Order: sequence, then structure tokens, then C-alpha cells
Amino acid sequence: TGMEVLLSGPASVYLDGRFVGRAEVPTVARGQGFVVGLGADSQLRARRELADKTENVRGGNQEVTVKYRLVIENFKDAPAAVRLMDRMPVPGRSVDVRVTLGEMKEKLSADKVYLQVERPKGMLRWDVQVPARAAGENAFALEYEYKLEFDRTLRLAMPAGEQASEMLKEFVELQKARATH
Repeated sequence: TGMEVLLSGPASVYLDGRFVGRAEVPTVARGQGFVVGLGADSQLRARRELADKTENVRGGNQEVTVKYRLVIENFKDAPAAVRLMDRMPVPGRSVDVRVTLGEMKEKLSADKVYLQVERPKGMLRWDVQVPARAAGENAFALEYEYKLEFDRTLRLAMPAGEQASEMLKEFVELQKARATH
């Protein structure tokens, strides 16, 4: 009801009377929101595809344009509200790389917390409605692209090891913090 204090501890999660997993519930003040995972919804499937990648040299700069396609299949008999998230590169302070997000048919979320906290960190979020029985050729698809511009002598690499772990940890922390806003 939102009128009780919840103390932190383990919780068993049931969906439609069926056990789906365990979760850790934080201490929650009266009226405070919180996020708890209810497990995967087997009626929804998502995938991310590299749709296109081009590399050009212009003057002293290299340009790399990357296009991704995010696909969601909804096997339910009803539409599904989905928060779709992805991440684009965010250059470090010591690297002179310009990242530009391209035009998209689906607009990014207008959620204020997302725009203030997550978007500056390179998070991309769409709040979409996936139609019922949208699968196979009729699956919901969203495409976006971004362009990287940098000195042509510079070599870029994907984060690995500890840096990749830190990025995942940051993403999880952002989602936990969202529940307190």
C-alpha cells in the first residue's frame, strides 16, 4: 500500500502463483519507490543486431558510423509496454573523440530522471509499445545510429576486463538509483 516501511532482506518472487526466483529487497521508507526483478518474461524476446558500419577518412579525421537494430518479439495476445535501453560510447576526458547520435524514428524517452542522470552517461532509452503477436517478420524493430569522429592516427578499442565490469556496475547502480527518484 506504500504506507509501510520495508526492511532489507531476501524475498521469494512469484509470478502468477509460480516461483520465478529470489531477490534482495532494500530498506524502503514509507512512500518510497523501489525496483525488484520479477524474472524474465518468456513471452517477450529481444535481440540487438549490427545493421551497418561504415568507415571514412575526411582530412585528418576518421569517421565511423555504426547503425544498430533493436528487435523485440511479443508473443502475447496483448500489447506490451517495454523500456528498451542501450548504450553508446562516451569518450573519456583524455581522448579527443566526438560522438554524435543520428536521427531516429522512435524518440528517446522524455523521462526527466533519464534525461538528467542517465542520458549524459551515454544511456539510450526508449519507452515503446510493442503490438500483440509481433513476431518474426512482424517483430517490433527500432534502429538508431551514431557517428564517431577522431584523429585518424588514434585507434579505438572496446572496453575489456575491469573497465567493462565497471560499466556494467554503473548501469546496474543507475537502475537502482532510479527507484529512489
